Amino acid sequence: MMTQENIGKTIMEKRKEKNMTQEQFAEKLGVSNRSISRWENGKTMPDFSLFPKICETLELSVSELLEGKDIQKEHTHLIIELLKYEEQKKQKIINQNMAGVIVCFILIWLHNQFVFFDFVDRVDALLGVLLFMGIVCIGAIFYYNNQKQKYTENEIKVFLGINQGEGMKTSGEMLQYAKRNQKAELKQYEKGFQAIEEKLLSEEIVVFSMVADTFIVNEGWRDCWKPWHVSLAVTKQRILVSGESIRGRFMTAYDVESFAIEEVASVELVHEKIVIKLTNQVLTIEGKSLETVIEELIGVLM
Repeated sequence: MMTQENIGKTIMEKRKEKNMTQEQFAEKLGVSNRSISRWENGKTMPDFSLFPKICETLELSVSELLEGKDIQKEHTHLIIELLKYEEQKKQKIINQNMAGVIVCFILIWLHNQFVFFDFVDRVDALLGVLLFMGIVCIGAIFYYNNQKQKYTENEIKVFLGINQGEGMKTSGEMLQYAKRNQKAELKQYEKGFQAIEEKLLSEEIVVFSMVADTFIVNEGWRDCWKPWHVSLAVTKQRILVSGESIRGRFMTAYDVESFAIEEVASVELVHEKIVIKLTNQVLTIEGKSLETVIEELIGVLM
């Protein structure tokens, strides 16, 4: 549980790693030595407004601060703001790098225009076109990177494990749940969960979600559906699975298949496969790190 004691212990450990005294740390934050001492002893929590400065001074990321901890509900608003602050720091670095690249492109273009114009007219024109296209592409990337990931409070609760019993309804919540135990950074997983969200009934609530590489329905080639980049969700009524499959020559689609929970006979991990035996079908989930989710999956299915 993320208590005052845990926060204070983390702050103290990081401060000592940087060979800072309490006095030096207090001076950087503009607080008294007594405040630092009370934080590290777990008697009080730092004021919310000081958290960004603490993370910056100790070079402490939010994930390091919270790793392995269950967060109390009253701290949710604080976590949301810390995540926003962390994202803003990353975005600032990206923006600075992008701005530097754009300036370099402009300087090269100006150099070609005014220095080599008389000698390599045609080459210069081609370079001008290429540089213009490059600037447009970089501008597009710049704009895309500035569309910051915005997490809802429920998504953060799911990721931090403080929504027990509440369940999930949105694709964002399902994705964050999967990220707790697995690497689920691919955009395809998000699209898969979006397809599942569209298929949920009004009364259905997702209690478990995960991702995998492929998903096979039965072993026979006549009855085999094998998409990749698989997203899977479990409600109290059924298992829903979605994956990326070919539609036509180049297009991909995300179809959703569902299976009734009451038909599940057994669930087991076989090498890098999770085998779910149903009344008339066998579902085989293939992927890496499935051992991190198998126990929880068995718990919700059996």
